[in-house]
Amino acid sequence: MPKKSKLNQNFNLINEIKNELFNILEIDKDNNIFYLSDLDENIDIQNKIINLGKDCERFFAVSTLTYFKNKKNNKLNSRSYLTLLKNIFKICNIQYINKQTSYIENNKIKYVMKYIVLF
Repeated sequence: MPKKSKLNQNFNLINEIKNELFNILEIDKDNNIFYLSDLDENIDIQNKIINLGKDCERFFAVSTLTYFKNKKNNKLNSRSYLTLLKNIFKICNIQYINKQTSYIENNKIKYVMKYIVLF
């Protein structure tokens, strides 16, 4: 009997991980946008994303993904949750677009990174 990969064994868990991530980011088909600045300011969301990475580690082959390589080599940085977020997008086959946008606040231009999840 051929060996099954972790992905094949746990394929049904992809939707659970995906739904949990969407709950964390408050993403749905009507509201498919989130901003990096919001994630940077919210430690609770960052921690929830990191905890979701623990589930990914248990159920999927993650050794080639950047976040997990950095974690193994003790090279995590202040935005490692963003790297993990993108890695989870890859595991769950979630497509997204990121683009820099700007707005004016107190007569100064502010630039923010906007992520749009494609459904």
